[in-house]
Amino acid sequence: MTHSPLAKLVAMLLALSCFVGTASAQEPVKIATVDLLRVFDSYWKTKLSNDQLKERGADFDKAKLGMIEELNLLKEDYTKLNASSQDPANSDETRSGDLKKTQEKLIEYKRLEQQIIDFNNNAQKTLADQTHRLRKGRLEEIQEVVSAKAKELGYKVKVGRFPFIGNGKAIALGEAEGMV
Repeated sequence: MTHSPLAKLVAMLLALSCFVGTASAQEPVKIATVDLLRVFDSYWKTKLSNDQLKERGADFDKAKLGMIEELNLLKEDYTKLNASSQDPANSDETRSGDLKKTQEKLIEYKRLEQQIIDFNNNAQKTLADQTHRLRKGRLEEIQEVVSAKAKELGYKVKVGRFPFIGNGKAIALGEAEGMV
């Protein structure tokens, strides 16, 4: 079978047009990565948020120190009353009155001690929640800005989040919780 030169030329042109058509249909792939941790750490609102958190933590510490001072005063009163309730130089009536006051101070001491523990737990939870909320808000702001800039430069934006648990380095460092 002989093919005419015209048939060969048509077949070549057809094949060439297929290759050219597919090559021109594909756009060059543009890939960019952003170190969100670095951007997050250098973002001015992150610094402002961190300062607010430190200030809030300092307020909690100041309140806790006031409660501890009050607890120490209660302990001193308790110690004095306890010594007086056991002092043989005091009358039986004075000792029994001091013993009753000692028991009341002990109850008050234990109540305040538990109150300090509860306050500390609530303060830590409040700071952790506020930290999480502020960080999440800042990260969303940064992602919006980065996405807008990427679209402006002609990139298609895909944000991926991956759990640390699948990252061997995170597991080795003992930080397998969280997202990338």
